[in-house]
Amino acid sequence: MPPGTSSQVHHHSHSDIVVMCVQGWAASLIGPELEPRLHGPGEFIYIPAGVLHMAVNLSTTEELVAVESRTDPQFNEDVVVSPEFQAAGEAVAATLRAEFDGDAARAAQKERAAQLPPALAGFDVVGLAERAFVQ
Repeated sequence: MPPGTSSQVHHHSHSDIVVMCVQGWAASLIGPELEPRLHGPGEFIYIPAGVLHMAVNLSTTEELVAVESRTDPQFNEDVVVSPEFQAAGEAVAATLRAEFDGDAARAAQKERAAQLPPALAGFDVVGLAERAFVQ
């Protein structure tokens, strides 16, 4: 994802997705409130089918590289765009980019990883009924 860009606000009607951040820093804006979940290199986020979300590259200078895995065999067949949330999503993204500090993000990532059991390191789980942030 190029620097300073975001995806459209959308959901996948019948497929779950897992996204692993490989390079750079991302925010996934989750649900109608567009609640930000930050993730960096080596961290994952799981988003179940039907959950509204938007991907954001937090950097205005560096590319974001991520790997996305889906249960949709047609890849994008079940994407439902929600333009009514786009302006709000872009506003949240702009605020997050203005506040983003890559050095602080790297330090926080190391601190979180040190506190977790190895089996849970790197996972951010977003549930349908409730969201559990495990980092």
